[in-house]
Amino acid sequence: MTNLNFNGGNPLTRRIPAVGTSHGCVLYALCRYGRQTAQELIYRTGYLGAQERTNELLNDFYLPIQKGDLLVQMPGRETYVKTYGLNWDLISTEYFQDFMDQAENYYGDLPINYH
Repeated sequence: MTNLNFNGGNPLTRRIPAVGTSHGCVLYALCRYGRQTAQELIYRTGYLGAQERTNELLNDFYLPIQKGDLLVQMPGRETYVKTYGLNWDLISTEYFQDFMDQAENYYGDLPINYH
């Protein structure tokens, strides 16, 4: 049996979202600050649905988003919190160079205030 594609036979195409979009903002935060929790992404991007946009970067843009768990100390207990990040073993920084140059001019260091 050969490789089966159930998307009409077309291979998946990895895309980088445009700077100035919510997906671009989330991707920039992931590239600039690395692995983050949903709360950190929300704080840095200002988007309450930042984790949904991260999932869309994985499922719609086919970027290698890696999900993990982080053990966090809370008053009286420990709990696991979901983290999101790019898998740099599957993609190189050169792939994002143009995006990062434009995004840095647009977003700066983040916490909000995008033009």
